[in-house]
This record gives sequence, structure tokens and C-alpha cells, in this order.
Amino acid sequence: LVRAVVAVEPLGPPFAAISGALPYGITHAPLSFDPPLAEGDTLASADQPSPGEGLVAYKVQAEPARRLPNLAQMPIVVVTAEASWMAGDNHAMVHFLAQAGCRVEHLRLEDRGIHGNGHAMQLERNSDQIAALLSGWIGEQDLTNS
Repeated sequence: LVRAVVAVEPLGPPFAAISGALPYGITHAPLSFDPPLAEGDTLASADQPSPGEGLVAYKVQAEPARRLPNLAQMPIVVVTAEASWMAGDNHAMVHFLAQAGCRVEHLRLEDRGIHGNGHAMQLERNSDQIAALLSGWIGEQDLTNS
């Protein structure tokens, strides 16, 4: 029933979220990987350098990377606010999902002319502008094959 994923500042970064280790890269719970993980196994990770100023170094899957076939069937957007405490690490989620075969886009609000928002963007004065941007993104997606 899910046709797309709009991940507004999702938990992360992969493998090392602030809430503790993520043994399946982006979750605490097992995911359906291809090839599948054996019961009790977790993903191996590989360190990646910072891709630019203000962005943290991060981890992806060790190669060969496993795919996420259920998530690869739908468009995904990771949304990041300019002044959020997550602004420096959401790129890691995007890289992890792309490596796993997902169609993922990173939508940084400042790149769309929306400035100053923090992590709780849904509570801020311009939340209607952000909701319109996300609604527009959803409208642009081909959801027939998802």
C-alpha cells in the first residue's frame, strides 16, 4: 500500500544513529535484504569520508552491498532543514539507500529557497510552504508501478 517514502530528517546516520547502533544500517529491526541476511547476522559497514564542508564522515554497507528490494520499488525523498542538527548527516542516509538500489533524492530546503528551518520544521511558521513543497514532490512521482 506504500507508494513513496517522504523521510523528513530520518533517524541516522546509518549504523551509528544518535540513539545507538543500527545493526541493519538504517534500522534496529531486520529488513528484507537481497541477498538475505542469515538469522542473527547484521550488516558489515565501510567508512566513507566527509563529502564536503559541514558534512560528517559516514558509513555505508561493505561491498558487495545488499539491496533493499521492497524499498527499491518506490521513490524516496530525504528532507533536510538548513538549521537542523541533522543537516550535517542526512546525506549519509541518502548514500546508504542509493547503495542499496533505491531511487532516492535528497531535498535540502535551502536549495529550494526555504531558509532557517530546524528539525521540527512542521511546527515552524513556514510549515505550509514546506508542506506544499513535499506535496509537489509527491505529485511529480510516477506512483503507478510502486
